[in-house]
Amino acid sequence: MRSWTTRLLVFASLLWWAPAALAGSGVPADPSEVTFRTLDNGVRVLVKENHGASLVSIQVWVRVGSRYETRENNGISHVLEHMVFRGSASLGADELKRQIEGVGGYVNAETARDSTRFEALVTTQFYARTLSALADCILHPRVEAKDLADEREVIGAELSARLADPTFECGEMMSAARFKTHPYGLPQGGTPASLRRLDANLLREFHSQYYVGPNMSVVVVGDVTAADAVAKVREAFSTAPNRKPPPVAPPAESPLEGPRKVSKIAPIQQVVMSLAFSGPGIGTPKDVLAMDVLLTALGEGATSMLQSRLRGTPPLVTGFEVDYLTQKDPGTLSVTCILPRATMNAVQTAIRGAIREIREHPLSDKQLEQARNVLEGQYTYQNETAAGQGGSLGFYEAIDSYEFALTYIDEFRRVTADQIQAVAARYFDPDAYVLAVVEPPPRGGGLEARSWFLPRPAALESVQDVAGRVASTFSALAFQELH
Repeated sequence: MRSWTTRLLVFASLLWWAPAALAGSGVPADPSEVTFRTLDNGVRVLVKENHGASLVSIQVWVRVGSRYETRENNGISHVLEHMVFRGSASLGADELKRQIEGVGGYVNAETARDSTRFEALVTTQFYARTLSALADCILHPRVEAKDLADEREVIGAELSARLADPTFECGEMMSAARFKTHPYGLPQGGTPASLRRLDANLLREFHSQYYVGPNMSVVVVGDVTAADAVAKVREAFSTAPNRKPPPVAPPAESPLEGPRKVSKIAPIQQVVMSLAFSGPGIGTPKDVLAMDVLLTALGEGATSMLQSRLRGTPPLVTGFEVDYLTQKDPGTLSVTCILPRATMNAVQTAIRGAIREIREHPLSDKQLEQARNVLEGQYTYQNETAAGQGGSLGFYEAIDSYEFALTYIDEFRRVTADQIQAVAARYFDPDAYVLAVVEPPPRGGGLEARSWFLPRPAALESVQDVAGRVASTFSALAFQELH
């Protein structure tokens, strides 16, 4: 599961629809309410009827992201996502966006490590037209040298803006230090050098390899009938090639055997520090469920273990967040803090002490029940909207199976304190971690410090400025600020 912060980031851009798009159940769906079909060309279709409002969420998840890249073509997934919005042979540049927003709809796309997601939210009367236009641009994007040059400028500006955020930079440093051989260590959006190496031919080849029927899932949730939605998806995606994507088997990452430390000086006033420990991938689902409950007990809410250690009297940090993103392959659980330089050692000691405690002592019945309740509330809130339900279904469908989303609450409710302790012992070592630090210059160091509080940006890169602003707002709320 994604941590609450990341879940908010993924779906915050959708919440302005919430008052009119309540799903009612608060969970993605009863398994019997989801219609699943595999089309003749391999496209997987998921439909959930939700007639609470005349809205339809359409999400297309492609199983490609930085996990499927190399250092040479790093960033190509994100560039290709942008090129989809340059139009197709039948739709001009930005016409997809204008067509959807022109009827009061919303369209966006994000690229992550394991997947690329395209989404639209429109009223029922326009969903067939929107589905057709979205499929056209996804399957047949116009990839020309001039368009690529224009988008390279846009993406370069995005990259510069992200690197100006010390929390983002700290996260990038942490990932690179943790994943030395696995592509999870690559920057999700590429680097200036790797972006310059990409040309139109490389993008067309990459698209032909990964934008194929068996590598796509189309999720439709809202005011539709299942039979009609499946038929419309079949028509819209009829030209998706029926061939498998290239097999990808990233090298296994070596275990952490001690601390790995990376640091950088930046013109800021407080330190950004992240401690990261090993975490499971979706291939071990029971461990994922236990890790989600563990994360909640460790750092979510006023009664969490780290809240008392880091935000006591006097507080050691200005703010902190605990983050664990379920991915296809094993990842990390990280604790990121904003803090004064003077408390760096004390904060490291407090975090490592909490990790040691959760390894050596099971949660109490009260701690376990509180963590379950908080996690259930978060997941229920996330899935209040049709778009939220579609996002949960699509997220797990992209890395494993949508069924994980349907049974999620029941399954984590079965997690025991002994299982959590066992998972902590299996993945955590208080003496084996990554420490990433972005810190202010020493006094007289020649860099002008700036005052800031920048929330951690979304794991998924948005192409919409407004979505980024909303996501940042909710990220700041999710970040453990002073109360």
